[in-house]
Amino acid sequence: MSQKYDSDIISLDLMGDTVIVLNSIAAADALLEGKSAIYSDRPEFPMLNDL
Repeated sequence: MSQKYDSDIISLDLMGDTVIVLNSIAAADALLEGKSAIYSDRPEFPMLNDL
């Protein structure tokens, strides 16, 4: 499917859930290793911040 759209990254909507397909090692490395600080986040706990 990625060859059809000429992209290594494809986003699909499957029954209301978004699925991202990384179809190459380069795409996976760029998103998961190179920009991990952008995509990794911790949930905010407002009650803990008020203490």
